[in-house]
This record gives sequence, C-alpha cells and structure tokens, in this order.
Amino acid sequence: MKTASRSRRRWSATALDNDILKVLSERTDGMTYVIRNILAKGSQRSPGSDLKEWRGITTAHVLTACRRLQRAGDLEEEASNYLTQKCWKLSAAGRARASGAAPAAAAA
Repeated sequence: MKTASRSRRRWSATALDNDILKVLSERTDGMTYVIRNILAKGSQRSPGSDLKEWRGITTAHVLTACRRLQRAGDLEEEASNYLTQKCWKLSAAGRARASGAAPAAAAA
C-alpha cells in the first residue's frame, strides 16, 4: 500500500512579515482575517503592487506572524469590538521598518 505524503507549503517568515507590514502601512489598522484576505488575493491588487501572492495561506499563519511581529515591537494589538477577533496596527518601529528606514534603536 502506498501512503500519500502530504506536502505542506512552506513560506518564508521574513517575506510574510514584510508583506504584513506593507499591508498595514497602507491601512490604519486591520483584523487578522482582513490581512489574510488581502494577502491571498494577490491577483486582484492594483498594478505595480510589490506584494507577493500568498495563495493558500490561512488566518492561523497570519496570526502567528502578527504575534511574532508584536514580540519584535513592530505591531500593536488594538482594541476591537469583537471578542475573538484581533485587530492590529503598526507601532512606530513598524512604520520605520515598513518605510525602509533604520530603526531608532539601531541608529543610537
């Protein structure tokens, strides 16, 4: 009997983090599922966008990346009207990283 091997799609954490920062730099804030939807629909973006298409990405992947960015100080969790949905916004360090500038801590 032949066993089917499950192929798991592996994404680069750095590329996902950078694209999440780009999405949030264009918005004031965003729920986790909204960020996921924007990333997954790469073909419907405006021409000239440098975001990758993250076909097949789940909300859990985005949530894990947002928590990683929160620990790094790039994102902040914002108050939401919903109990189970998380809303994210860029911190000052995240805005500097999204714009390509060096963080203030590294410059000092």
